[in-house]
Amino acid sequence: MTGSRGAIRERIRNTRLSREQDPGVGRELALIGALLVGLVLPLLWATMQHDRFVRTGYEVESLRRELNKLETEYRELVIGKAEAESSARVSRRALDGLGLVPGVGGQRILVPARPARPAPAPPAATPAAFAPLPAAIPASAGGL
Repeated sequence: MTGSRGAIRERIRNTRLSREQDPGVGRELALIGALLVGLVLPLLWATMQHDRFVRTGYEVESLRRELNKLETEYRELVIGKAEAESSARVSRRALDGLGLVPGVGGQRILVPARPARPAPAPPAATPAAFAPLPAAIPASAGGL
């Protein structure tokens, strides 16, 4: 038996190996690729959605801060307007700043409206305005 075994080994060792294509390998690679795409695409989509969610959150916070700032500014302007229009401030400004005096016992002074000024008349055309210019300007008059 040892003799036949050695002959078989010798025959196997000396035979050339030939490569054959396996038709199932292409299908397996396509299946693995499809599975990877099926796993990666939802992960990418979820990452993009999370990124958009975070950015929107920052924008909302920024807009809230701006809204609070504008509401505060609006309140300050309303208070400033109310203070400027208060009758106590107006009367104090009239007395101190403008030198007005308070009326006595309900006294009312009517100031007549100014009459409208007439529109200025256009300048009259005089014959001198249409006189011909002199032909030469004397040098003593500052000519060129």
